[in-house]
Parts: sequence; structure tokens; C-alpha cells
Amino acid sequence: MFHKEIYPSSFNLFLLFTGLISLFAVSCSQTKYVPEGSYLLAENVIEIKTDSSTNQSLLNKSGVTADNLSSILKQKANKKIIIGKFHLWLYNRSNQRRIDKGIEKKINKAFKKNKKIDLKNERKKLKDPYFKEIEHVDRKNTFGESLRSAGEEPVLVDSLKIAKSAQQMSLYLIKKGYFLNKVAYEVVYLNEVSERKRNEKKAKVIYRVTPNKPYKISKYDRAIKDVSIEKVLLPLKVDSLIRIGANFDTDILEAERKRLTKHLWENGFYYFNQEFIFYKVDSTVGNKKIELSLGIQNFKVKDLARDTLIDKPHKAFKLGEIRIYADHHPKDDYSTFYSIEEINSIKIYHKEKLKIKPSLLVNSVIFKSGELYKKSLEEATYKKFMGLGTYRSVSIRYDSINGNLNVNIYLEPSKAQTFNVATDGTQTNGLFGI
Repeated sequence: MFHKEIYPSSFNLFLLFTGLISLFAVSCSQTKYVPEGSYLLAENVIEIKTDSSTNQSLLNKSGVTADNLSSILKQKANKKIIIGKFHLWLYNRSNQRRIDKGIEKKINKAFKKNKKIDLKNERKKLKDPYFKEIEHVDRKNTFGESLRSAGEEPVLVDSLKIAKSAQQMSLYLIKKGYFLNKVAYEVVYLNEVSERKRNEKKAKVIYRVTPNKPYKISKYDRAIKDVSIEKVLLPLKVDSLIRIGANFDTDILEAERKRLTKHLWENGFYYFNQEFIFYKVDSTVGNKKIELSLGIQNFKVKDLARDTLIDKPHKAFKLGEIRIYADHHPKDDYSTFYSIEEINSIKIYHKEKLKIKPSLLVNSVIFKSGELYKKSLEEATYKKFMGLGTYRSVSIRYDSINGNLNVNIYLEPSKAQTFNVATDGTQTNGLFGI
């Protein structure tokens, strides 16, 4: 006795695949649930004006592509995969009449089941007053509702969203230096341009983008009044992301703010944040040129006596005392009693007997008292403590009493892991200045 295993040939698989595609294509109209007077958004087309001499996009050298602009659109056509708009097809397979009938049946079924639950709860409560009641059940989805949930309802052409998309594209190009750009759009109704598609309620939207010449940076300087910060940032001037002759680009300006802020965090400026950095932009110099100046606001401190904010230069902090709370609980407060041990000038506070060697805790602290605050060392210290695998959370907090930055490391024993860095101090929002 023997058996023979039969495998489908490549040709048979091809026929099966082709048949499925054909079934998918003809079994349900894409516009089944498109209301009268509305149109299904078939596609968005973005046309960028080309340079007549090179036949290349006028955005070619800027790095801006049609894909960048497409990501901004407020309205996108239904998703498309290899075999077409499968999710729309799935949605259209549903039947509203059957859904309505199915909902009624599901509601009645849930109602009857909940009545039984109520009776059961009453019986149980008579026997046990503390009995926890069984909760009511919700109505289950019908098959049609499940289809719609897995699918995607038709995207209808929306004139307001189209206009908003064009506006957003224009704003994006302005941020990239194309201040004089123009974005026009046209809705093409497919039943009007093709006799073959005269019964189709579909339309495509064409966006026509004319960038025009970009504004370029002709002058750039840093007008930083805070001498201590200017000195720290001086080495970064050579590698500035902002280049004379480059297109004006707000993304580059933002990246430069982050770069400078990160450097200041590595040099003691704990309370600094990038909102203190602002730009002054002068686009009135003519010939599509921009003069750019970077400035830094002073730190804001509240004067309690006068109830006003006063300016103070930013300060680079050195680390003061380092304290580790080895078995911290969120409800601990100033009345909590701790035993204290000290190793290498680091104090370890604990309520119970330590379950981990004190030297292991101390060796997990990468920074030292007397050193300038460095963000990278703070992050490395957090990673070392979490790497011990015995703490639910590691919270590193600071206070600036007596002119130094005192460090409090709170370790909460458990399995789950979270991270929190809290700060004390007064900060203010700066101005981007654009």
C-alpha cells in the first residue's frame, strides 16, 4: 500500500492567484458605499515644476521630494496593496441591511443573557452579601461590522481637506526656504474625462507645485551676551550646521539648537533647555538672501519681593553631595527613618538591611562629587542601576542648595522598570524668533 502526495504546479498556483485577483476585482464595486453626489478619492498626484534646462525638479537639490509633500496631505486615498485596494474591498463586502438585522439580534441575545446574570447575582447575594456581582455582557459585533472594522471605509473627495493640504504644502516649502512658492490644485472627475469610466464616481486630485527660487543664508552670526556660555560654545562654531550659501531651513535651525543644548548639558548647564535659544531672521536684505543671528536668553528667576521675573546669566553647576536611597518607596517622606552608610563620599540611605553590596551601589554611580554635571554620565548611571536587575524604578533628582547640584538617587525595588528624571528650579520658555 502506498500513497502519493500531489503538490500544485506553478501553473496551477498562477491560475489560483489570477482567479482570486479576478474575483476581487469584479465581486464588489469600489464605489458601493459612495453617496450620490460624492466621489471616491482615486489618487493624489503631485507635480513639481521642472527646470527647463535640466528637466529636473526645481526641488532636486534641496532634498525635498514628492514623497515629503505627500506625507503632509490631509486626505489620502484608500490603502493599496499588490492586488489593489483590498481594505476598501473588504469594507464593501459588508451589507448594511444585514448589519442592521444582525445588530437587532445581537442586542436581544445580550439582553436575555444579562437578565440571567441579574437573576444569578440576586441568588448569590442572598447567600453571600459580599458576593462580587457578575458584570453584564456587551453586544457582540455582527460579521458585517467585523468586516468594516478590518477594512477601510471609502475616502471621499473633500474640498476643504484638499485646500488645507495645499496650504500645508506651501507652509512646508516656506520652512525649507521657498518663501515665494505656489501650490495649485485641480480635481479631475474620471467620469468626465473617460467614456469608459462614465459611470464611476471617482476623482483624482492633482497638486501643481511651483517652488520658485529659494532664499539662501548670506550672513550668520551668534549674538550671545552670556560670556560663560559663549566661551563653552566657541569650539562648536567651526562645525555649525548652519552654513552661509545654504537654503534657509527651519529643520536645520532646530537641529542646531539641539546640538548646542546637548553640548551645554555636557558642561554643567543642568537647567538649560533649547527654548532659551532663539533666532533673528532678516529677509528684507533683497535678492532672496537672509541674514541670520542666533541669540540666547538669560535664565529667569522669580523675585518674590517684587513678584516679577528677573534675568540672570546661566550657571554651570558642579555636583555636590551624592545620596543613594537604596529601598525607596513613593510614600516615603521627611519623617521616614533611614540608616546611613558612607563609601567614597557617597551616602547610602536604607530602611532595612541592604540586599545588595554597598560597594556595588557606589560603583554604579559614574559621576563624582566636585565634577561638572554631564547629561551623558547621568544616563550612564541610570543604565548601570537598571542593569543590576533588582529595581522597579530609578529616579535621579537634583537640588541646587548652596550653589552646587546635589544628587538624590531613588531606587525602588521590584520587577517592572521605569525611568524618571525630575528637576528643581525655575525655567522659562525662550523664543524661536521666527
